[in-house]
Amino acid sequence: MEVRSAAKGIISTPDGQIIVVRGKKSGRWNLIGGGIKDNETPRQAFFREADEEIIDFSKHITDPVEEPGVISGEVTLANGFRRLAHWTIFQAKLIKDPTKLEIANHDEISAIAVMSTDECFNNALMSDLAKKAIHHTLNPDYCSTR
Repeated sequence: MEVRSAAKGIISTPDGQIIVVRGKKSGRWNLIGGGIKDNETPRQAFFREADEEIIDFSKHITDPVEEPGVISGEVTLANGFRRLAHWTIFQAKLIKDPTKLEIANHDEISAIAVMSTDECFNNALMSDLAKKAIHHTLNPDYCSTR
């Protein structure tokens, strides 16, 4: 099975909510970021992908910190197929009003939202791998029984 490596960001607002984006083709909510190209480090890929999704996004966050390890699991593609993915996770804080964020690529992203951890875990359209990344990174005790 083909494995897709990606760099994703858990970007928190000052009140602890998470910035997420909705894929136009898949209709699913996900963390900001995307695939790592052969010639990129995960950090380079995160910055490139974030700026492809949200206008000047990298200028509106604190310096991202790479989390240790990689989150692995299956992701559902826009065509409905599932594929194994390995995500490198970065954490940063948003230093801009989230209502001022603008979509950079309307062909790829249909919406930007701010969700609480509970909303992320309870949203049926949230990527399962995004939920796993949030669980392991932000709230390891929150959903240990889920």
